[in-house]
Amino acid sequence: HWAPDGRSILFAVGVNGRSTLKVYNADKNTSSAIGADMDRPTAWREDGRKFAATHIKPDNHAEIIQYSLLDSGISLRTDVDVMPSGDQMVWLPSSDDVAYLGVDGNIYTVEAGEAHKITTSYDVLGLALSADGKSLIWARHGPNLKYILFSVYSYDLQQRSAVRIPYA
Repeated sequence: HWAPDGRSILFAVGVNGRSTLKVYNADKNTSSAIGADMDRPTAWREDGRKFAATHIKPDNHAEIIQYSLLDSGISLRTDVDVMPSGDQMVWLPSSDDVAYLGVDGNIYTVEAGEAHKITTSYDVLGLALSADGKSLIWARHGPNLKYILFSVYSYDLQQRSAVRIPYA
């Protein structure tokens, strides 16, 4: 997963069923281990100086960690009740917050060290940040797959409100 500034790449190395997250520094042509039992999804802050990742604790519960490249360490840990899914995590612009799609099909945010449930539909297919960085955009399963494959929604990050976007 490339950093927005193009200087670093996050990647996971699996050995014996365990995953170790590493970061490659393109300027120095070196890589260093961040930690064991860390993996996708990951998200970079827009300046490329921090990233968020999923960490599976010894008790098999998940936490979202934030790692600072400048300080070479974890700057925040947040326990989450629902495991993040696949590659579905985004960093919320001008903040130290992230949003992710949970394995239960709902969207969550991690803001100021607290997890918040955004949706309750259990059917979200994918998550992204709008081009202007002001909204989360997601798709949900359609009510009748013969006629409507999916619906698209927008969540205004300032107003904290969601609306269905007209979609042909």
